[in-house]
Amino acid sequence: MKVPNYFRFLKRVRKFNTSAGELTLTPKTIGKLVLPTGKLVACDPICGPESPGFTADLRPGSYPVILCFADSPAGGRRVAYAMLRLQNINPVRWELATSSYEDVSTLKEGQYFGYLVDSGIGCFMDEAAGDVLIEGIELGNFQEYFAALLIEAMSKSEWVNFIVDESTGANVMAFSSGLGDGIYGTYFGYDEDDDLVCAVTDFNVLGKEAETLFD
Repeated sequence: MKVPNYFRFLKRVRKFNTSAGELTLTPKTIGKLVLPTGKLVACDPICGPESPGFTADLRPGSYPVILCFADSPAGGRRVAYAMLRLQNINPVRWELATSSYEDVSTLKEGQYFGYLVDSGIGCFMDEAAGDVLIEGIELGNFQEYFAALLIEAMSKSEWVNFIVDESTGANVMAFSSGLGDGIYGTYFGYDEDDDLVCAVTDFNVLGKEAETLFD
């Protein structure tokens, strides 16, 4: 599976000529994700807060979240990629991020594991934040309440930062999911010492063309 070099879009605004016309990619830091446990989750926060964390353990802490916006005359403005930057180092290789029940050896060429978006919203969060959301859902109408708050906030912005646990700072960094509903993969970037430097969710805005744009 060929994975584009996503890290390149962090450097600056970039313009490309694509099959759909000129495309402008603009990175923007939207805040920091707090990881109390280091178990990263990428999911639809409304429809999938119970999603398990990825098997790779991250160092607990707070890390910048960067969105890459794609602007084109034909497609308007969309979130093409969401990145959690763990270190300011260029990755030298990429791997599909997986949970414990996903086995990449079962995938065929062109296939990938990803999370289902059914609300037009994706996110990064710690498993601890997901636990808070699940506990609230079990106690009553929290899911409807959270969904209403999130949808209202997203109607005014392309992203929102929800703190769900004041004691730990655990938060949900939510953002528009590129093409809307669908299944989107997340990839880990590693440096020469095999240390994790970033995680990127690809919202398929550029599709296969990204493989050549980011070489």
